[in-house]
Amino acid sequence: MTDFLPYPDAAATRQPIGYWIGEAHERITRSLRGALAVENLTQPHWRMLNHVGGNPGHWSATSLIK
Repeated sequence: MTDFLPYPDAAATRQPIGYWIGEAHERITRSLRGALAVENLTQPHWRMLNHVGGNPGHWSATSLIK
């Protein structure tokens, strides 16, 4: 059994592709949230900073609050 799956390898190979997509999504999201938490940020905080950084000088405090 692998150390990251809850069942033996033989059972893992029978999982449909949708399972693996969901598994990848969960692991990526968990990793991203953990990395952001180190900086005391959440995903919404990151999205706002990403938009501001992509177009500096365009955003005002009022437009960011909306």
